[in-house]
Amino acid sequence: NIAIPDMEKSFGVSTEDIQWVTTAYSLTLGVLVPASGWLGALRDLRVHSNQLAVLPPDLGKLPSLRMLDVSANPLTNAVQAVAGLRRLEVLHIANLGLSVFPVEVTELQSLKSLHVGGNGLKDLPPELAKLKALEVLGLDGNGFTSIPRVVTQMRSLKTLSMKFNRVT
Repeated sequence: NIAIPDMEKSFGVSTEDIQWVTTAYSLTLGVLVPASGWLGALRDLRVHSNQLAVLPPDLGKLPSLRMLDVSANPLTNAVQAVAGLRRLEVLHIANLGLSVFPVEVTELQSLKSLHVGGNGLKDLPPELAKLKALEVLGLDGNGFTSIPRVVTQMRSLKTLSMKFNRVT
């Protein structure tokens, strides 16, 4: 591959190191993608604090998945991968480096608990009020300076956590 010499120079690593990383990445995808096809009964998936860069696109096709925690991973496609999880009830997407709330999450109508702490969010979209079943909203460790206006429209909300923000 012509990119390998550039990567060696940029990262100060050997060809073997780059090959090891690309092999590990390929093996991970080789296991996760097919596994998502035979995990149809999976209800709870917790992969918090790993080194996942991408989630398998088939993740959104897991019909029984109710709880997903992908927090604290260097993910680039977390929101796209969960968009098809219409029965998802609990979602943890904390510490993913999000600066804007992913509006795609507002399509998850079965969501009861959503945790987006540690992302640097400063506001929430009005579409969040579409989550009629949402009872728990965790916004800890973001950049909020006040309680977001949309929260006042969320009639089912029972717990709002906003610790470690800049609320005055």
